[in-house]
Amino acid sequence: MLNTKKVKQWNKMRIGLVLSGGGAKGAYEVGAIRALYDLDLGDKLKYVSGTSAGALNAAVLTRSDPALLTQLWASIGFSDVLASSDKEDAPEKEGLLKRLSGVIETARDSIQKDVSKRNDNSILGAIFPDQGLFSQDGLEALLRDTVTADAIHSNPCRFYVCAYNTIQETPEYFCLNDMDYEHAVAYTLASAAIPYVFDPVVIDGVPYADGGINDPSYAEKNADVTPFLPLRDKPLDLIIVVHLRTDELPDYSAISHVPVIDIIPSKTLDPIKKGSGTMNFTKNHLQKIMDLGYRDALVTLTPKIMRLIR
Repeated sequence: MLNTKKVKQWNKMRIGLVLSGGGAKGAYEVGAIRALYDLDLGDKLKYVSGTSAGALNAAVLTRSDPALLTQLWASIGFSDVLASSDKEDAPEKEGLLKRLSGVIETARDSIQKDVSKRNDNSILGAIFPDQGLFSQDGLEALLRDTVTADAIHSNPCRFYVCAYNTIQETPEYFCLNDMDYEHAVAYTLASAAIPYVFDPVVIDGVPYADGGINDPSYAEKNADVTPFLPLRDKPLDLIIVVHLRTDELPDYSAISHVPVIDIIPSKTLDPIKKGSGTMNFTKNHLQKIMDLGYRDALVTLTPKIMRLIR
């Protein structure tokens, strides 16, 4: 039987949402977001923070339309996200990138802290010493076609993205609602600027890269793939964190005063080997992990919600 008092408290619930980084695996978050809205949690979202693919999803979520996110990911392809400046070598680049996706993923969590500055002795530095494989033109076009200035500035929910300051060598967090449209687009793209795949995005003279990947050139392994820190001092009753990996959880001590619900993939999103899902933009794969995200979110959230209102 429902507790009337608890139901009233639930109706006033203020929820924060954290969206992790992980390339094409971000489709999992789309399914989870759809589940949130199907459970009538969408209007309770007060703060959203994302890194990389999570930042892109956060930016699109300024439209408050999970169906738009689903439609976008259902129609997206490798060539939409990764535009090559040289059409003739695009197939070769695509094949190389897929082979290197495991290396890129490993860079998230296994780079030694004492690695020296980027040089040709590093594997990736030797392959791509000067520039990224692809441009972000396709990704930028998708973002501009989907996200509007009005959606960002009129939405009462606050949206944050995490990008890595490559000069200071530290992740930084930016509220899209507080900046003009051009800067909002730039910081979102910067958050998804995977090292060696894309060039850093230079904003006001500062180069920024993917907020969740530790480039071998970084002196410290401090990228933030699960950016909950912007929510640590916010008036929230609950934080929901959507993960794209099945291994260890982050240290939540900075937000220990707020209950956290983790949505974790029940199956690996890297079906072949570690990192294999990061650049897998095949439609069948994206649909499968969107469906998985939806199911996992429902299974995780439904019993917890029922306990809160009974």
